[in-house]
Amino acid sequence: MDPLPFVQLRPRSFDLLFIFDYCYLDLDGLESLLVPYQERFLAAWSMGVWVAARFLDGTDLSFRKLTAIGGTLHPIDDRLGIPAARYHAVAAMLDTTTVYRFYADMFSDRQQLQRFLASRPTPSRKRLDQELMALRSWYALYGPGHDIYTDKIILLRDRVIPGRNQQRSWGRGCRQLRFGHFPFYDLGGFDLFLQ
Repeated sequence: MDPLPFVQLRPRSFDLLFIFDYCYLDLDGLESLLVPYQERFLAAWSMGVWVAARFLDGTDLSFRKLTAIGGTLHPIDDRLGIPAARYHAVAAMLDTTTVYRFYADMFSDRQQLQRFLASRPTPSRKRLDQELMALRSWYALYGPGHDIYTDKIILLRDRVIPGRNQQRSWGRGCRQLRFGHFPFYDLGGFDLFLQ
């Protein structure tokens, strides 16, 4: 997902760097982008939870807080992530209707869905297909991520990565919010995750 749905949600007191498009998981140069910042926060969302855990573990990058939001370290898993059959079905039948249904599943509120659709991501279906296949391949190659997170947020009304799977994945001691997969409109942006 590209940054378009997030543009209107800029943090008030933070600069924000987006990492997206998981077709190529190359983080070379990331450290040089972060050098000027004395305080760094990470908010990883959805499949980005696994990506950040997998590729930041063992690096010299330090963060004041690392927050996992609505994702797990087992992104494609029947009990701990997105059920494999659903992931593969979406990837296999990617068309305008499937993409719309996926976006609709991210919200429990129709007005928020309409707000999202007004600034929806722009990748082509071909690019989305490439990214879904790449994520599946990366996960098959590397397996579950390591837990680098200091804060974990479970989204109980999530219909993309079911809340019960997030609960099983993380266990106790996590914040639980009664939001769908895309909680950023409910919370007014990123500030809550980054404080």
